[in-house]
Amino acid sequence: MFQLNELSDKISALEEKITRIENTGTGFIKIHFLITRNLKEPLDAVVEPDGDGFIARTTDIPLYGFGDDPIEATGALKYEIESLWNDLTEDDEFAEEWLKTKEFLKERIEG
Repeated sequence: MFQLNELSDKISALEEKITRIENTGTGFIKIHFLITRNLKEPLDAVVEPDGDGFIARTTDIPLYGFGDDPIEATGALKYEIESLWNDLTEDDEFAEEWLKTKEFLKERIEG
């Protein structure tokens, strides 16, 4: 569990990165938590303009989130990651590629 000061520092750092992304249109971020789950290790992502909005994508697995701004795109990406994790934990009847993704996420998602 995060300490309050540590969480505040992470939020401040994320706000700075989002401001930089809004100003430059592109940026690398680290996702430290999902919608309802914490991560053992952050996931790397890229946020960049896409038409009238933004796209956030992970660098390690083929997932994307779209939104009107970087925050919305990142939130959509977090949702997609968590949704995929929930699907993958139902069983092991997946193609080898998805089983590798499952192992990758298993190393990073708490619980």
